[in-house]
Amino acid sequence: MMWLIVAVLSAVLVVTGLAGSALTPLLCDEQEPGNRNSLRRFAESTTTPLLAGMLAAFSLLLVLNSFKKTAIALSILAAIGTVRFGWITVRQRRFSVNFRGFVAALPALVVILGIGATALSTPLSSWDSRSIWFFHAKIIASLGGLERAPIWTASAIQFSSVIHPKLLPAIGAIFPTVFDVWNEYLPKAGLLLLAIPGFLTLLCFSSGRKLEWFLLTVFAFNLGAQLSNGMADGYFSLYGAAAILFLGRYFEEHGRSDIIRALLCLGIACSIKSEGLLLVVTTLVTSVIAAFVYKIWPKPNKRLGVAVVLSFIPIILWTVVKKSWGIADQMHLNFGADILSHIMARLSDIPYILHFLIIKAQLWRAGAFAGLTIICGTVFLRRLPPQAALPLVTGMGFLFGLVMFYIGTTADLKWLLEVSAGRTTMVVILLMVSAVYGMLDCLIEKFVELDTEPRCP
Repeated sequence: MMWLIVAVLSAVLVVTGLAGSALTPLLCDEQEPGNRNSLRRFAESTTTPLLAGMLAAFSLLLVLNSFKKTAIALSILAAIGTVRFGWITVRQRRFSVNFRGFVAALPALVVILGIGATALSTPLSSWDSRSIWFFHAKIIASLGGLERAPIWTASAIQFSSVIHPKLLPAIGAIFPTVFDVWNEYLPKAGLLLLAIPGFLTLLCFSSGRKLEWFLLTVFAFNLGAQLSNGMADGYFSLYGAAAILFLGRYFEEHGRSDIIRALLCLGIACSIKSEGLLLVVTTLVTSVIAAFVYKIWPKPNKRLGVAVVLSFIPIILWTVVKKSWGIADQMHLNFGADILSHIMARLSDIPYILHFLIIKAQLWRAGAFAGLTIICGTVFLRRLPPQAALPLVTGMGFLFGLVMFYIGTTADLKWLLEVSAGRTTMVVILLMVSAVYGMLDCLIEKFVELDTEPRCP
């Protein structure tokens, strides 16, 4: 059985990657100019097609509704990608494989294997994974796709937050659909389809200083069981933080492909959880501020336009689909005429909310570490590099958005904070870690420059 799971996983990854490679020429250059790091080249050449292919596959599922039709359409895209790959091979007159980059990426396999082993050896146990994400996956598997059915609007299942995007449930339904089996273990094999591109994305930040392994290790330890227990929060946080890391590097190095990958990661995050929309708004505001501060404005072009469409068409399609299906809003936010009076009445709860988010959710530890590192680094560098500034400001903006959400909710505040504070702040913690990484990367680069400067005799 294990070998069959590996075979299906490999087949899905290959088809998704080849389908994404058919779209890659529309998104970014085949090779980023000046990139000589073999690990970074391998990670970027692998990650971009996988992210693009995943978004394309989810969009096709939302349009075609059926797994079988989606598989056919994706296979056609994969065939186009195969032809493109063959044409590049013929044109270069050699079969080019970045073997050194592949070998350098192998330590990441330890994390991937750990996630897979834990996911397949432990049953679905947490309430959210059983009653939301994989409950929806079971519905999708029984329907043979993301099809309109009375069950989506049945009052009996509205407790399960049907409003959330369906990327994770759709992925969770792949293996039960292929094997025609549903149990408490097999559906979680699909989590590897999110884990592999997610951790390869972190290797895109290799710069020869080995800090990418700091990033990967700290992310893996912080997310822990959230990557294998069937919850969506871990993967939302992983892709959300990766998006901001790419944006920070764009403002530092001006690499055109970085902004494309940032958009793709944001698109994945939006397709995983509804909180992705808050992250998009926060990122947009942060990026505009950064553009003014660092005087760097992305130049609009066709590739940027394609990336925007590919990244956000899934969430737009899901919004249209859920409206047409009659799925009601379940965010428990007060948008009525008395919204101002509701907010004014809740202002006194802000200290209580902040206590839960910062103290009980352990956010203060990451914040203190990031703050100390950034203050010391800024004094030494005499500037605040965008690689550190963007994750820090985005994290603070997202935290502000969370506070506003808790103020505006009509649900019982104490209960909601107890069940969600630890999960909703996870992306903020990873953004604080990302800010530390950005500052350390700039500090090490500065130390290297000082060490190589010619000294007076």
